[in-house]
Amino acid sequence: MERFARSLGQAWAHGVPVDWTPLLPAATTGVPPVGLPTYAFQRTRYWLDSTHHQPTAPSDLGTGAAHPLLGPAVELPGAQSLLFTGRLSPNTHGRLAEHTGAGVTVLPAAALADALLHAAGEIGCERIDELAFHEPLVMPERGGVQLRVEVGEPDAEGLRVMTLHSRRENRPQGTPWTSHARAVLAAEEDAGTPPSWNLEVWPPLDADPVDVTALDSLGGPDGPGAVRAAWQRDGELYAEIALDPGEPQERTSADGFGVHPALLGTALRLADPAGTAQPRHAPDAQLPNRWHGVTLHAVGASVVRVRLTRQDADGPGLTLAVADDTGAPVATIDALTWRSVAAHDLRQASAAQRGALHTLTWVEARTRGRGAPAPRSWAVVGDDPFEARLGLMAAGTYAEEYPDLQTLAVRIETDGVAAPDVVLVTSPPAADGTAADGTAADGTAGAVRRSAEDVLGLARTWLADRRLAASRLVVLTRGATAHEGDDPATAAVGALIRAAQDEAPGRFVLVDTDGTKASWRALTKALTTDEDHVMLRRSVVRVPRLARADLTAGTTDPACPLDTAAGGTALISGAAGQLSASFAQHLVTRHGVRDLLLLGQPGEDPGVDGATAAAWRELGVRVDTATCDPADPHALTALLRDLPADRPLRTVVHTAAHPHGTDGTPGQAEESGAGAAGGATVAGSAPGRIGAALHAEALRIRALREAIDALAEPPALVLLSVAAGAEGPGDAVDAAAGALLASWARQRRSAGAPAVALRVTPEATGPQVYDGLWDAGEAALLVAEPDVEALAARAASGALPALWRGLVRVPARRTVQRAGDGQGATFKQRLVALDGPGRERLLLELVLDHAATALGHGSAGAVDPDRKFRELGFDSLSALALRNSLNDVTALRMPPGVVFDHPTSAELAAHLADRLLAR
Repeated sequence: MERFARSLGQAWAHGVPVDWTPLLPAATTGVPPVGLPTYAFQRTRYWLDSTHHQPTAPSDLGTGAAHPLLGPAVELPGAQSLLFTGRLSPNTHGRLAEHTGAGVTVLPAAALADALLHAAGEIGCERIDELAFHEPLVMPERGGVQLRVEVGEPDAEGLRVMTLHSRRENRPQGTPWTSHARAVLAAEEDAGTPPSWNLEVWPPLDADPVDVTALDSLGGPDGPGAVRAAWQRDGELYAEIALDPGEPQERTSADGFGVHPALLGTALRLADPAGTAQPRHAPDAQLPNRWHGVTLHAVGASVVRVRLTRQDADGPGLTLAVADDTGAPVATIDALTWRSVAAHDLRQASAAQRGALHTLTWVEARTRGRGAPAPRSWAVVGDDPFEARLGLMAAGTYAEEYPDLQTLAVRIETDGVAAPDVVLVTSPPAADGTAADGTAADGTAGAVRRSAEDVLGLARTWLADRRLAASRLVVLTRGATAHEGDDPATAAVGALIRAAQDEAPGRFVLVDTDGTKASWRALTKALTTDEDHVMLRRSVVRVPRLARADLTAGTTDPACPLDTAAGGTALISGAAGQLSASFAQHLVTRHGVRDLLLLGQPGEDPGVDGATAAAWRELGVRVDTATCDPADPHALTALLRDLPADRPLRTVVHTAAHPHGTDGTPGQAEESGAGAAGGATVAGSAPGRIGAALHAEALRIRALREAIDALAEPPALVLLSVAAGAEGPGDAVDAAAGALLASWARQRRSAGAPAVALRVTPEATGPQVYDGLWDAGEAALLVAEPDVEALAARAASGALPALWRGLVRVPARRTVQRAGDGQGATFKQRLVALDGPGRERLLLELVLDHAATALGHGSAGAVDPDRKFRELGFDSLSALALRNSLNDVTALRMPPGVVFDHPTSAELAAHLADRLLAR
């Protein structure tokens, strides 16, 4: 019938009429057929392209048979050593992993030992004399792990050293490899001794049966190994273990393994140093540590018999004999010992291998060699409390002075004076606690608001005045770097300037100076670089860079405060947000917190979703909810005072509120123009709006601080805020609020109270991402997992923000431009070389391509050239990203609102034509 139907189809395709009615479902089911569309199918690909590429050339694959965890061996030239590489991922090796009581998933020692035995066998050695495991190998929730096994050259006695290291994929160059194991291989003449034992007599004579159910409940692994039967006799434990037949074949096949990790792992977990099975969810994990005399006799067993023999108290632990289902030897471990790994150490290992925690470091800038020309003309605008003009003049640089930007711009326009290369202003302006609208505000909160509104007004004026478009605005601060100052107003101003830099690259430079003559002289040198944030200390120019946090830096501090939180209550302020919910999950699953108080604002529901609530109930978590004004210190104090005495407050988690939604959730915009939709921007949002949001956040901080200070014992304080990634500008309020929280965390730590501020980028997700936050010993951390390949591509094109440059390395080489080669031509040269229709087509394609990228579409075909940008889904941040990318290509300096001023792709392309062809 199938052949007949195919023949009918071929006949119909060649024009033969066919009555299909008897073959259609309607003939038997009554369901009418559905007509095909009259147009061609339109397809959009949503599958991600694989980033894992395997070599295909046989010469690149090495020699020998592959292992499920390792590829073939690669011989290293000029040495008698071998290198094995491999890749792990939760998709391909997830069933080999096991869970610990700390919520950390690790690849068991049994799997690593089998991989090392395979590597040893490739050089003809079937015995490992000594094997020591160091750091547990933590399995990621997503992505892959690179493995490296290196077998060294033999020494004078014929012994070889073998090491196993791992590193997460997509990590910055220079990220250290984690050492997991070191082994000493026996000399070849000593490695082939046949075993003197077998387990052919089965069940063992005079042995008492053991309840298999009890063994499973105490220590059974999470993998597909199952204990069929067990016996004990005179300090020995016997067991029969098989791969679970109910599991899929690809998960239980013994092919490629010496001893399948599920079989060996089950055998190892049947005993611990105390001689009893280890509970699966014990807070501290018992991991096999030192192995002696590990020998592989046979491979491929799917059912094994094992004998565990406890040695005397002075011995190294126990011995393990593994046989197949006939009793013939498979593997022997002459001696094996365990070590207890604390939950804190497992979380630290998880954090170190994940590498999501970053700290801000200041490195000396490269100011020698090729750079931009030194500024030739300078102007100092406004009040000059740092005496910048006198400092520059004393250092040999002349600077004009003007009372404000408007006066400078008018003189440029009316007197024909050239715009200065550099305009200096001092920040923060005087802040007396009065808002720009004249309303009174108290103390620090009022100073934050006034300083923010002043610097935002300055930045908006600077960006809007095209007479100053060719100049750079240098904003001066003193002692305002993260490690030297904790003044909230100054911190907020610096964050807003950095947000303006992201929105308008090349227009702002933030300079923190100590005011010495050498620093004023170094300022000129600093401005010849492409750095947008510098610190001047005498003649040294330093710039900020992100670096992986050193998780050993905090080892001299007291124990992680969150580890002591399990005996008390954790207050989650801003519980309706995603960041707060994620950190609450972290406290529950990683630190054992069982009492949560979720606090929301009036009108909010601070509870959690049904699935999370059910999972927490199963773990025994008690959840209370409350609502109150977070800026009311009296309400907060009363709330904390009413906590039960047996559940004191141990942890406070506060998330910065979002001005247009809760915790990063977009909401209704307040203002028309460039900042109307999406997040708040420096160029598109009214200074009063941002100032009011920061004032409200400062009041919440003050209220929470007063409520905490009233407690007899200060709780651990965790402060969360949303951060922008490296791909584009972020929300200005989020940036400034994060700076406020960081300044508070520094104040708390300087007073001896435990506190840390975390700024979290959108791609850093999951409760595991917060592991190790206290081990860094820092008051402020960035939690980020950037796409390193994307960072490298942006760095190669010169578009990577300076802050992120320390995470990638790009060769400092230029591309040779050949005559007649369009690769080196500027965009304007390409445009001028075309005729009229060609220019229109090129510009429209340019806008559509970059608009599609800004919206996350796969191709420019998804963007209608005549549809308004707002209707396409653009908000203020994506509009800035589009503007910046077009500026990069065209070398124009278009204002931040250009996308919404020319609201369709066709109109924006026409505007580009006017700007480019008029120059």
